Amino acid sequence: DKVTGLRNRVSRNGMTPEQVAEEVVRKVAEGDAHFADRKYITPKGDNAYDAYREALALQADNEAALAGIGRLREHFAEKADGARAAQQWESANGFFETAIAISNLRSVN
Repeated sequence: DKVTGLRNRVSRNGMTPEQVAEEVVRKVAEGDAHFADRKYITPKGDNAYDAYREALALQADNEAALAGIGRLREHFAEKADGARAAQQWESANGFFETAIAISNLRSVN
């Protein structure tokens, strides 16, 4: 009905479903580019993690954005394992905390 349609558009900043889909694709591509550039979680607002989260805010079940989050989580888990193997405990803990925050889609920066 009209009320449901209006509510959905308002919740998505007035975007139509087509515009939402286009924005999700754009955000995932942006996240992928940042990942390739090793801009994982910084600078704030211009990194892979923020781009993937923005895509998921628009479409919570987007497989490409979820896969990007998974790659980020794995990246920081691997860095944590490397730091642990080198007995760099503080760094290892920081990387593990970041991996956990990414898994839970919490703020990391």
